[in-house]
Amino acid sequence: MKNLDINESEVALGAPKSYWADLATYDPVETAQSLDIPMLILQGKRDYQVTMKDFNRWNETFFDNLYVTLHTYPFLNHYFMAGTGNPYNSEYLIEGHVAAEVISDIAFWIINR
Repeated sequence: MKNLDINESEVALGAPKSYWADLATYDPVETAQSLDIPMLILQGKRDYQVTMKDFNRWNETFFDNLYVTLHTYPFLNHYFMAGTGNPYNSEYLIEGHVAAEVISDIAFWIINR
């Protein structure tokens, strides 16, 4: 992504070049380490865009931080919608809702802050 062959005014996948250039250098875990606020990190184990490898880095960085709550969901994808087997991009076209357990966990976390 660092060597994009498009003009500044051109768009790739619906976003300007400046977005992709920034994304290529952005490290969310590093940014989160600089924050001194409560954080809730949720991960669907069927997410192939943000993988369990990514979550493991969050977990290794924040496992003993009392301000950070980490939670995984075995059957949920990137949209926190349930599925089975290997995830695939066309399942994003299936209408659905965020799993009730995710909504419940978020509400519980907020109420207990």
